[in-house]
Amino acid sequence: MSEVGAALKLLRNRLGWPQKKLASAAGVTPSMISGYERGEKLPNLPTLLKLLEALGADLCDLYCATEVVNGRQPVGHDLNPRFRLGQATSAGSPAPKPADASTHRLLPRGSGAAAEGDAAIPDAVAEALTEWLATMGTLMRYVLVVAARPR
Repeated sequence: MSEVGAALKLLRNRLGWPQKKLASAAGVTPSMISGYERGEKLPNLPTLLKLLEALGADLCDLYCATEVVNGRQPVGHDLNPRFRLGQATSAGSPAPKPADASTHRLLPRGSGAAAEGDAAIPDAVAEALTEWLATMGTLMRYVLVVAARPR
């Protein structure tokens, strides 16, 4: 299982959501969610952002969830309270939205297609960003561990 897929599964499970609900909320298929969670494929950046938005999560939540699934305590940050054990919402509840969701949209609403006036991300750029994101957890852990060392 990939770290990203395992982290997405942890966030989804902490909300008490089945794969179908996340797929519907993010505008993807349940088989895509299943493939990500089993580590068979890695979401590209636009899809990852749609999944996080549907969950009401951000990249910090994804990082912390990655640390949790790897058995490490997140350094310098913790999971948002809505993803901590015992905080799950019912399967019928909508995803909690980040406080700034109305002003800082990650992607246009709807099917994921760019809205009029929005710049499209070329596939090569999206792939490069996806690859970059896959390595950021390691870099973040290193920086946070070094910064936390007593001097």
